[in-house]
Order: sequence, then structure tokens, then C-alpha cells
Amino acid sequence: MLDMGITTLLTILILEITDKYGPGMFWSVLIGEYHKPVIQNRIFIFLDINESTSIAEQLGHEKYFRMLRRFFADITIPVLVNDGEIYQYVGDEIVLTWPNTPENKQKSIKFIRNTFYLIERYKEHYMKRYGKVPRFKTGVHAGEVTAGFIGVIKRDLLYSGDTINTAARIRSMCNDLNEPFILSEDFMHDFSTPHGYNIDVIGTIELKGRSEPTKLYALKFE
Repeated sequence: MLDMGITTLLTILILEITDKYGPGMFWSVLIGEYHKPVIQNRIFIFLDINESTSIAEQLGHEKYFRMLRRFFADITIPVLVNDGEIYQYVGDEIVLTWPNTPENKQKSIKFIRNTFYLIERYKEHYMKRYGKVPRFKTGVHAGEVTAGFIGVIKRDLLYSGDTINTAARIRSMCNDLNEPFILSEDFMHDFSTPHGYNIDVIGTIELKGRSEPTKLYALKFE
């Protein structure tokens, strides 16, 4: 009975940590990896729904929420297949992250491709149930961040630094540049474009809040 009780408590603990922080975080939490701020080099993807305000007005908040919940549930498969970590949900936006390695750069853009074609495959279902297909845009950047737990009565893992801000700015440029998927020059460092992808230079763009212009690239699929 004692062994069963310990096993049950451990299982509940693992499930609670996994549910809150995502797969792969149990040991990091257990050993206290993020109890003190640590510097990490990571890839970030900011992904949000196109024309979300307009769609929400047309569908109504409740129906739009159901569509959004279905969309986030559907793209969980590409996240898991490509070893991504869900950092946070912010309204109609999801932020994903990977440790910054050449292999994970391949996985991160594969996630975008998988998600794009998955939504294409489900578009008739979305149209039938919601009358809209949730198209999306992404900003992709890589660099150093500070990571650690914050909060007292509600603890969260926080990534902070210019890398996060720049990734968000890049995503916000998608509409201005009429490109759905934009990559940064820092992401492109030590990156080899895989077969089936086209990556073209957009140009060097001034991003709000940054003193130096940033070279951006457009991602397309063959």
C-alpha cells in the first residue's frame, strides 16, 4: 500500500508538472534548474491567427473561442512531432520554443510546414463548423534569453530579453510585408535549407524598439 501510494503521488506530480509546463520539463523542475535565472540560447516562434479581431466579430466570442481551442488542439500534433515546447498562449497567439541547435532549426520550420498543411487538410471541417478557416502567420527568431521562474502564488517559467521582443516584432511585420512566415538573420545562422522549402531574402528592415536594422527572410513551401 505504501509503494502504491508513493507511485500514485509521483504520477500525479509528473502529470501536474507536465500539464502546466509541457513535456520534458519534469526533471528541470525537480532539480530546480530554473529556480535561479539561467542564460539559454533558444529558437522562438510567435504564431497567431490572421484577421482575428474581424473573425471574432463575425463569429461571436463564444464560437470564435471554440474555433481557437480546436485550432490549438490540432496543432499540438505538429508541436509534439517536432519536439517543440509550448511557452505560452496569449489570446489568439501561441509562442513555441526549442533549444537553439541546427537540428532544432530544421524541426521548427518543419513545424510551420506541418501546421500549414494540417489546417489545409482540415479546412472543410473548419468551414462546415465555424464558417472560417484559421490561417496564421509566424515570426521566427533565435538568440539568448534569461530563463527562470517568477511569481509567488502563481509560478510561471519566464523567458526575457531582446530575443523575445524581436521575435514578436518580426511576427508583427508579416502583414506589413505581406509574408505569412518570416525568419530572422540570427535564425538563419548555421542553417541549411532542407528540400521542399524556399527561403528568400526580404531585405534589411528597421524593427520598432531596435536600434539596428534586422535582415529578414520569407519562408515558402514547394
